[in-house]
Formats: sequence, structure tokens, C-alpha cells
Amino acid sequence: MKVILAAFLIFTGAFGICAGKTASALDEKLDGIQFDSATGALKVTKTLAGMSLSSDFHFSIQLIYDSLNAKSGLFGNSWSCPQLESGMFIKDKDAEWLTPWNEHVLLHENGNGIYLSNSGWEMDVTGEECAVNKDKWRFEYRNSRLMSIVSPSGINLSFEYDQHLSRVIRDSKVLIELKYGGDGSVTEILAEDGSYFLDYKKMPYLSAPKRHDSLQLVSEKTLLVEISGGQNSPCKFSYDAKGNLSEISKGESDKPDQPPLKKEPLKEKKTCPCPWCIPFL
Repeated sequence: MKVILAAFLIFTGAFGICAGKTASALDEKLDGIQFDSATGALKVTKTLAGMSLSSDFHFSIQLIYDSLNAKSGLFGNSWSCPQLESGMFIKDKDAEWLTPWNEHVLLHENGNGIYLSNSGWEMDVTGEECAVNKDKWRFEYRNSRLMSIVSPSGINLSFEYDQHLSRVIRDSKVLIELKYGGDGSVTEILAEDGSYFLDYKKMPYLSAPKRHDSLQLVSEKTLLVEISGGQNSPCKFSYDAKGNLSEISKGESDKPDQPPLKKEPLKEKKTCPCPWCIPFL
């Protein structure tokens, strides 16, 4: 099965077809496709693993493609994982928080060393460390990187780093482990339901000149082209000449089959009070 995204964009913009109907035809490959006609942004979400840690804490690993995201991160260009790449960026009296549920929250210093957001989050800063609190949730950061999450019920996830994030741990048990390629992109994610493999390709493209009389520059993007393993069929991604996602297909993978790890089945959760369950589940 293939989904041609160029056709999807035109059809959605002209007739307002909702993303839910289109995404349902993608079987288990994707959670959703969103197109913002105002900004022209295309967003694709793919969930790799989900773990119910307690009645108030469901933790998912989700890869999100954003056509307007020009940054390069752990998953190449335009792709990101907010749960694994969350960050807090403080500049003077303002702070920008990229949350684990993919929301940008702005906080402002109130004059007493405490930063507050309009949505009720409160942050205290000590040197290179800071902690954000609300409704008994606590997110701790050091040097902008997420170090731990504590739920109201006391579940504590810690994030360990070598050069990059290497593992996510709960009570000395490794829940998630990451392996990297030579360019710093994640090539394997080991989770409770097995191993996920990620393949990339380097693609040259012409970047827009900064001035009208300047020459176009040849740049290079690292593009995610396949996700395989886990419990789902392989998902493959194709791109146009400018490096924009143009097609999603389901097919066989070159990777060897990985037997899933044994675990107790999780009960389906209809509601969950953890912050990211509202947009993600």
C-alpha cells in the first residue's frame, strides 16, 4: 500500500478531507497525517512503542515528521521524537520549553527566580539545573536536556546520556535503549516490544539563496527512509528532489525478523491524566 502525499496535500487543501479518514487507510503504519493549509506544514506521526507505567503515566515513543522543521536531530532532518528530545532553553528572563508531548511552552521570570507559564507550569532554576512542576508532575533538566520525569503517583523515569541520550531507566530497569550510527542518527531503538531499526540516506539538495543575486548552495539532508521491527510491518518513506516527504509505503524489510520480548498485555486506556495522553492517545 502506498500513500502519495503530494496528492493528499492538494486534495486536503481543496476539499477539507480530515486527516483521520486518510490515516485510517494506512492500516497500522501511521497514527495520523495533518496538513495545515495556513502554513503549508505537513505533519506525520508514527508511534513505535507505548508503555503504561501506572494508572497516571503512559509513556510513548513517537516520531514526528514536520515539513517546516529544518533542524537536524537524533532522527535526521525534519523528523523528531519529543519524548526523547525534550529540552528547556533559558535566555535571561524568558524560557522556551519543548515538552515531551510536542508542545512549545513559554515561561517568564517573575522577579523572584521563578519562571511561570500562562498554562500554570512553574519552574525553579539552580545553576545549570531546573525543574518544572504542575499538578504533582515534575520534569527535571540539566544543561537544557531532560534528566527525569516524576509522575503524581511517584513513578520516576531517568534519562542517561553518553554523548547523546543512551537509555531511559525506571528503578534500575532499562525501558528504552538507543544505538547510533556514525553521523549521530539513531539506528536502533530497543523497547519492551522488541527492536526497531531505522535506516537513512544522505540526499543533496539546493538550498534557497539568502539574496536574490546569490547562487543556490548545495546542501545535504539526512533523511529517514525506513522503520522496521517491533510488532508492525516496515514503513518506508520517499522524498522529492527538495528533500520533502512525498510518499509512504508498506513493504518488506531487509532487516532480520526480531522476536518480540515477552511482556504482560496492557489494558486499553480510555483516559489518562498524564499530559501527553490528550494529544497522543
